[in-house]
Amino acid sequence: MRKAIYIVILLFSFITYSQEKDKTEVYQKDKNHSISILSGYSTDGYGVLIEYHNYFNSNGNYFELSALAGFAEEQESGFEIPVSYYTLNAGYFKGLKILSNLDADYTLSIGAGLSVGYELVNEGNETLANGIKVNDESKVVYGPFGGVNLDIYLSNSVSLVAKGGYYFHVNSDIGKSKIFAGVGIKYTIF
Repeated sequence: MRKAIYIVILLFSFITYSQEKDKTEVYQKDKNHSISILSGYSTDGYGVLIEYHNYFNSNGNYFELSALAGFAEEQESGFEIPVSYYTLNAGYFKGLKILSNLDADYTLSIGAGLSVGYELVNEGNETLANGIKVNDESKVVYGPFGGVNLDIYLSNSVSLVAKGGYYFHVNSDIGKSKIFAGVGIKYTIF
């Protein structure tokens, strides 16, 4: 999975070198929808984040729908228990003009929203391979999230993305706090 993501990122970077960026055209003025894919660190493991952005104006304010998949091993118990979580997230992000480049080379934004998903403990099995019973159970999780997003524009339709997010799942058995820090590529679709 990681290898495929890196190949996609590499492919997009080659495409962007063949395109010339027109700095007179501000990125969000005529294009309001984008998708991005990121991979990176997620609490005690790794994660993949897929996002859709709907921009409201040229200030970088947008509504975000995203899906996060995180894969880790719970280690507090002294046993290696595989844990994965899959969440759908919806939030509002505001572009920080004071920390963004006016030539639209990069944009920094912060935002918050709600997260709901499913936390899978030990792949749904109630016991470990050695016969020990797992007390934590797989279940639906929910809660708020917040994040910081940095876009570095390579062309009018492609940008590199760096994102940091904090997810607080109020009813999680494994750990209420989860983070995601990753990098990826964003493509403006229309």
